[in-house]
Amino acid sequence: MKTGIVLNLLSLGFLFVSMTTKNPVGSKLALIITLVFALCVLLYTYYYSFVQTGLWKYTHKIVPKMDEREYADNNRALRFSYSVFTVTVLAFLMYCVIRSIVPHIVPVVCFIYFAHILPAVYLGWKR
Repeated sequence: MKTGIVLNLLSLGFLFVSMTTKNPVGSKLALIITLVFALCVLLYTYYYSFVQTGLWKYTHKIVPKMDEREYADNNRALRFSYSVFTVTVLAFLMYCVIRSIVPHIVPVVCFIYFAHILPAVYLGWKR
């Protein structure tokens, strides 16, 4: 499971970096092929690491349906996740301001996905 989490985060990071920086590969076709490959890895590892293990359902459970242990686990995961998310987004915004660039939509979507999987990443790593 940890391998799937690492691969998921690496493919997400690759998508993020490739759409934030200039084309590192050179040709547009090679960039598209690598982006499609990274997206396929992202989707596969998402299903393998979060859906099949039940982590996604566990971290997105409604509060009245949780017992005390689940509530404590989710609270700890959310506290960690949103502190990491806040620092990451603020660092990216500072980078954008310093470089005077307007963010592309793909990094924004990556941040939305990142915010949703972070509690499951935390719980999956701790188990």
